[in-house]
Amino acid sequence: MRISRSRLAGLLAVTFFLLTASVGALAQNPAQMVPNGQKLKIQGIVIDRNADLFRVRDTSNVGNSDGQLVAKTVKFDEQDLRTAQALQQTDEMTRENAARIAAEEKARKEEAQKLAGQIAENQALTAQAQASADAANARAAEAQKAADRANNRINGLGNYDQIRNWTIYFRPGSAVLSLAEKQKIDMGVVWVRAQPNTDAWFVSITGFADTRGNTAYNRSLSERRANAVIGYLVAKHNLPLTRLIQPFGYGESKPVADNTTAEGRAKNRRVEIKILQNKGISGTN
Repeated sequence: MRISRSRLAGLLAVTFFLLTASVGALAQNPAQMVPNGQKLKIQGIVIDRNADLFRVRDTSNVGNSDGQLVAKTVKFDEQDLRTAQALQQTDEMTRENAARIAAEEKARKEEAQKLAGQIAENQALTAQAQASADAANARAAEAQKAADRANNRINGLGNYDQIRNWTIYFRPGSAVLSLAEKQKIDMGVVWVRAQPNTDAWFVSITGFADTRGNTAYNRSLSERRANAVIGYLVAKHNLPLTRLIQPFGYGESKPVADNTTAEGRAKNRRVEIKILQNKGISGTN
């Protein structure tokens, strides 16, 4: 049976070699020495071929120091040849399967990397969208707060909190400020000017009288007393009229003490100065 050299590289076969190597060359291999010209049967696997040289994996230890034997002829058994061809085909299929598996594994890894990149990108987009939503919610909340503050100020323009008050007293039937009461007003002004954030502060001035005299007279007297205090604040301390809540004279109504006694009547002849904070302007409504 004839076979081309190109088919020999991967074949499993039983080989028969006719040795023509010199004994001297073989003598370098102490394992087994073969005389020149002697036939030697070697059974093994052809694992490589280079030009006219074959590498055979056998179970004996023969040849020179390079593991070589010089063969005149090489014979292959037909059945072993078929076996070698089958093994070669199996080996080729194994290599093809290995290459296919490696390619699939590479593709799987590339797909996993691509998917991981997409996941990371989606996570970044989600985080960015969440941050934008949070910022929008924060702006909306701040706008709502501003609207609430504006509404509270509008609703609170007619509402006031009392900060402090002073009571100025008058002699019977008089609307003239005494020196002591003027000094009391001066001290109140000094205190107000020392306070921070007074933009929302206003002044309420109301006058009162005791029960001596008729009702109409007492109403007029209480108004003149209130105007005396306002005149002093404007003339001496430059009180802006825009800070003044409409003054009023209550006359003998709303007493704070018993009008049947001199002491009680002295307490009722008064003007009340109240420092008020507008809830709408201050935002405390």
